[in-house]
Amino acid sequence: MGLQRMYGDKIHSLKICMNYLTHGISFAIAKFFRLHQFITILIHSMAARELRPLYKKLLRLAKGLPESKRQTSLDQVRREFRNHGDLTDSNEISALIQRAQSSVDFLKIVTPRTESDSGVQRFIYRNGQRVNAAEFEKKGEENARYKTQDIEGGLRRHHQLLRRQHFMDRKSGPPRSIF
Repeated sequence: MGLQRMYGDKIHSLKICMNYLTHGISFAIAKFFRLHQFITILIHSMAARELRPLYKKLLRLAKGLPESKRQTSLDQVRREFRNHGDLTDSNEISALIQRAQSSVDFLKIVTPRTESDSGVQRFIYRNGQRVNAAEFEKKGEENARYKTQDIEGGLRRHHQLLRRQHFMDRKSGPPRSIF
């Protein structure tokens, strides 16, 4: 479908050359062979540009299938693309592209998704050791630097230090910066 839209004028010229060919005009024959060769090369290069990403996407999706279906799907994808490697007809190539695209869509539906939290993990470094944050948080207070019972004492010490620096007893607030 996409190839016909892209090469519509070249295919039209090819049809005109075919008409000249049936009437026996030698110039049209030479033009036909050059045009046919050009179209063949163009179709192969454009088909390769369109098919290679589809092929890679199909392989990637097939690798994501469950173990029981993975190898058969990979073999099927490789076999189908190797069997049709020598196509020159634009209609057959566009049909192959449509079939590959439908296979991609089907594999997207069938392929199970991975767990969302399987790739993201948090780690904490504690005493030079790397610790999983989930395990660390499960332990709760036993890993805390300050125990819950020490909060009142810590708050008293904090206020005492602020008073010593004369921040809390001033009516004007903390001193201004010299900068």
